[in-house]
Amino acid sequence: MGRERKTLWLIVGAALGALFGLGVAHALWQQYEERGSLPRVDGKRGLRLLLTLLQAWRKIIAQLEAE
Repeated sequence: MGRERKTLWLIVGAALGALFGLGVAHALWQQYEERGSLPRVDGKRGLRLLLTLLQAWRKIIAQLEAE
């Protein structure tokens, strides 16, 4: 794979990650506005979210490698 292609993949991946992060922050802020209190994200809930994201990432990578 050429250097230009690698750079493109990195840029696209970074942009998708930023958009996902923005979406999560927006959803949390909406919860804050609806409840009038800050959303609770403790360590256990954060770890569950991280593991879910890693599983999804593994599935996406496996699917791309199978093609």
